[in-house]
Amino acid sequence: MRKKIFSFSSLLLLLLPFILTAQTPPDEFLGHRVGADRKLADYNQIQAYFQKLDKESGKIKVLTIGQSTLNKPIIMAVITSEDNMAKLDTYRSITKKLRDARGLAPDEARKLAKEGKVIVFITCNLHATEIGSSQMAMEFAYNLVTGKTPFDADKVLEDVIILIAPTINPDGQQMVTDWYRKYVGTEYEGGRMPWLYQHYAGHDNNRDWFMLNLAETKVVTKVMYHDWIPQIHIDQHEMGSSGARLWIPPFANPPNPNVHPLLWRGVALCGMNMAYDLQKNGLKGVHYGRSFAGWWDGACDNTPWFHNTICLLSEAASVRVASPINIDAAEISKSYIEKSMQFPDPWPGGWWRLGDIVDYELTLSLSLVKTAFLHKEEFLYDFYRMCKDSIEKREGGQPYAFVIPKKQCDYPTTLKMLDVLMSAGVEINQAKEDFVISDKLYPAGSFVILMSQPYRPYVQALLEIQKHPDLKRQYPNGPFIPLAYDNAGWTLPLQMGVKCDQINNPLKVKLTKLDKVPYPSPTPPREVASYIVLDSRLNTSYSVVFSLIKMKTEIYRSKDIVKGKGFEAAPGSFIIKNTPQVKKALPALLDKWHVRAFGLGNIDDIPKASLKRFRIGFYQSWRSNMDEGWTRYVFDDLSIPYT
Repeated sequence: MRKKIFSFSSLLLLLLPFILTAQTPPDEFLGHRVGADRKLADYNQIQAYFQKLDKESGKIKVLTIGQSTLNKPIIMAVITSEDNMAKLDTYRSITKKLRDARGLAPDEARKLAKEGKVIVFITCNLHATEIGSSQMAMEFAYNLVTGKTPFDADKVLEDVIILIAPTINPDGQQMVTDWYRKYVGTEYEGGRMPWLYQHYAGHDNNRDWFMLNLAETKVVTKVMYHDWIPQIHIDQHEMGSSGARLWIPPFANPPNPNVHPLLWRGVALCGMNMAYDLQKNGLKGVHYGRSFAGWWDGACDNTPWFHNTICLLSEAASVRVASPINIDAAEISKSYIEKSMQFPDPWPGGWWRLGDIVDYELTLSLSLVKTAFLHKEEFLYDFYRMCKDSIEKREGGQPYAFVIPKKQCDYPTTLKMLDVLMSAGVEINQAKEDFVISDKLYPAGSFVILMSQPYRPYVQALLEIQKHPDLKRQYPNGPFIPLAYDNAGWTLPLQMGVKCDQINNPLKVKLTKLDKVPYPSPTPPREVASYIVLDSRLNTSYSVVFSLIKMKTEIYRSKDIVKGKGFEAAPGSFIIKNTPQVKKALPALLDKWHVRAFGLGNIDDIPKASLKRFRIGFYQSWRSNMDEGWTRYVFDDLSIPYT
């Protein structure tokens, strides 16, 4: 009997490694091949597949990194060796030490680069209709944990930590999949949804990466610059159907002058290795070096440049969501038929399928992982070098600091700007004393952003006034030749109405480094007041007023300056009757919106007009409109009621 038990136990021990490594392939889980015509996995299925792979393999760990605008969990998978998985905090700590390079000698940085692991972040499907990467992500994860790769996956995963978010727009991914499935087999197959695929921004969700309005942007930004700090990042997209099959870096001119030149070389190295591996695998129609420029700071694939992160973009030719298309050679423009050094192997036309997109994106993703492995120590050390240069090197003409005076027309909005900067990893200080620069007095409490910090390129890019390279006209007095792919300027102080002074020479002042933005917690006036005054120059005053209007509060707007004890409010300011109901609601509203209120007695002599409650309606057509979405965002953000 003992012999039989021993034999069975021995057999179980022999079989255990095979049982544990029996990972489920995505086609078996889904019931169809990834990328099959007219077949899509929705977000619920993608989540479920990644969770299943997590249970079946010690090389993948699925994390929930935040919530979407419509409260879906945003997942990110960590893929690396099992040994690394047990020491993730150690490797994240090494990356932070390399970034915060103050006092870290080059020899010590070399040691950390040898000990550390390069972190590669892959973001997919930000634009929901560009859905191929969300499907590819499942195949990519499966291939890595099972070793079905063109390289020794076990060896590579010893040196590389991969982060992959199968979609950073889960709301849109689900919407697009549901809409597509509804009309497969009808004349409307592959048609456009009548609403935005991001609740507020639609396609503009890739224009939010310096302003950080959207929930998804905030979640990914936290991963990038606080929690994981990857050295390499790629954001995967799709483009029009009748040109190249795939665009990859290097980027086109002009380069943003704030970006470290070593970063552009790293981008080119990764991009050219992708091009080589794509060509080696017989994938035609790959081009680079034009269309998408290295100038602006506002897209998911651009903003990391200014944080010394090698960041790439891929743009695959699209299909009709998951429906194949046939492109005749005559439909392809001349520039995508002729061979060139940037486009040596044109695609001849024919059928183009979702499966093709998956193949191209899978190949380039694995190529990026391989490149990260081959240059692991270089990428880590060069990240340190770029951050160290940001801290220590200041070229002629570059500012020493930016000062945001304490006295502002709209102080809560000033704090919001600082919050946006700090959320993206910017270091901000506050003056402990008054100080003078060029005969200008800055009071204690003013904010000082020193340029000697790891993310100096980002600070400078957002606070200085942009000067795009000289534009050229197509002919004398004719239209300009478009050089900027997107916005040419994005100066935050100008956009937000914040006073911000560029300081070019060193300054001496006692500073405190902030861990968080010092939002005040205002309280209602202590003295008994018949009326409350809110200054109309503060954006958030309107939010308080809209909440009070819902309560049918008696509210006026002044027609002139309102003066009282210790305050002077601008014309148009709000005068609110301080009823018991207002007294009860006001403390929470002031605290939420960081608004200071002032007390006032008799208002008979103040010219004013009664404020009436109007019903506001939004028109939503059957064609999605980003202007409508962003306007709705503003209303929701400021708690303005509408129907």
